[in-house]
Amino acid sequence: MENEIIGPLELEETDLATHTKLCHMRYIQIINKFDSVNEKFDKLESLVLAIKNSVDNMQVSTQKDYLKVSLYIIGILISALSFLVVKFVI
Repeated sequence: MENEIIGPLELEETDLATHTKLCHMRYIQIINKFDSVNEKFDKLESLVLAIKNSVDNMQVSTQKDYLKVSLYIIGILISALSFLVVKFVI
Protein backbone atom coordinates (compact mmCIF):
# COMPACT_ATOMS: atom_id res chain seq x y z
CA MET A 1 0.00 0.00 0.00
CA GLU A 2 3.06 2.27 0.39
CA ASN A 3 3.55 2.90 -3.32
CA GLU A 4 -0.13 2.73 -4.23
CA ILE A 5 -1.74 6.14 -4.58
CA ILE A 6 -4.91 6.56 -2.56
CA GLY A 7 -7.50 7.92 -4.96
CA PRO A 8 -10.87 9.50 -4.21
CA LEU A 9 -13.72 7.26 -3.03
CA GLU A 10 -17.47 7.88 -3.35
CA LEU A 11 -17.93 7.31 0.38
CA GLU A 12 -15.50 10.16 0.98
CA GLU A 13 -17.98 12.67 -0.50
CA THR A 14 -20.62 12.01 2.15
CA ASP A 15 -18.62 10.82 5.19
CA LEU A 16 -16.34 13.39 6.81
CA ALA A 17 -14.59 10.82 9.01
CA THR A 18 -13.67 8.70 5.96
CA HIS A 19 -12.47 11.80 4.15
CA THR A 20 -10.33 12.80 7.14
CA LYS A 21 -8.78 9.32 7.46
CA LEU A 22 -8.00 9.17 3.74
CA CYS A 23 -6.46 12.65 3.82
CA HIS A 24 -4.29 11.56 6.73
CA MET A 25 -3.18 8.44 4.84
CA ARG A 26 -2.41 10.56 1.74
CA TYR A 27 -0.41 12.97 3.88
CA ILE A 28 1.61 10.07 5.34
CA GLN A 29 2.28 8.82 1.79
CA ILE A 30 3.52 12.24 0.73
CA ILE A 31 5.81 12.50 3.77
CA ASN A 32 7.21 9.01 3.10
CA LYS A 33 7.81 9.89 -0.54
CA PHE A 34 9.64 13.09 0.43
CA ASP A 35 11.77 11.11 2.89
CA SER A 36 12.61 8.63 0.14
CA VAL A 37 13.55 11.41 -2.28
CA ASN A 38 15.58 13.14 0.44
CA GLU A 39 17.55 9.93 1.10
CA LYS A 40 18.30 9.60 -2.61
CA PHE A 41 19.53 13.20 -2.76
CA ASP A 42 21.73 12.59 0.29
CA LYS A 43 23.29 9.59 -1.47
CA LEU A 44 23.80 11.65 -4.63
CA GLU A 45 25.38 14.45 -2.61
CA SER A 46 27.80 12.00 -0.99
CA LEU A 47 28.69 10.54 -4.38
CA VAL A 48 29.28 13.98 -5.92
CA LEU A 49 31.48 15.00 -2.98
CA ALA A 50 33.51 11.80 -3.32
CA ILE A 51 33.99 12.47 -7.05
CA LYS A 52 34.97 16.08 -6.34
CA ASN A 53 37.54 14.98 -3.76
CA SER A 54 38.98 12.45 -6.21
CA VAL A 55 39.30 15.09 -8.92
CA ASP A 56 40.89 17.54 -6.47
CA ASN A 57 43.41 14.90 -5.39
CA MET A 58 44.21 14.10 -9.01
CA GLN A 59 44.84 17.78 -9.75
CA VAL A 60 47.16 18.18 -6.75
CA SER A 61 49.02 15.00 -7.72
CA THR A 62 49.34 16.15 -11.33
CA GLN A 63 50.63 19.58 -10.25
CA LYS A 64 53.22 17.94 -8.00
CA ASP A 65 54.34 15.69 -10.86
CA TYR A 66 54.71 18.69 -13.21
CA LEU A 67 56.70 20.54 -10.56
CA LYS A 68 59.06 17.59 -10.09
CA VAL A 69 59.62 17.21 -13.84
CA SER A 70 60.19 20.96 -14.18
CA LEU A 71 62.76 20.93 -11.38
CA TYR A 72 64.59 17.98 -12.98
CA ILE A 73 64.68 19.78 -16.34
CA ILE A 74 65.91 23.00 -14.71
CA GLY A 75 68.58 21.03 -12.85
CA ILE A 76 69.76 19.35 -16.07
CA LEU A 77 69.85 22.70 -17.90
CA ILE A 78 71.84 24.32 -15.07
CA SER A 79 74.26 21.38 -15.08
CA ALA A 80 74.68 21.56 -18.86
CA LEU A 81 75.16 25.34 -18.75
CA SER A 82 77.70 25.01 -15.92
CA PHE A 83 79.59 22.36 -17.89
CA LEU A 84 79.67 24.59 -20.98
CA VAL A 85 80.78 27.62 -18.98
CA VAL A 86 83.57 25.65 -17.29
CA LYS A 87 84.70 23.98 -20.52
CA PHE A 88 84.61 26.98 -22.89
CA VAL A 89 84.87 30.09 -20.72
CA ILE A 90 87.28 29.17 -17.97
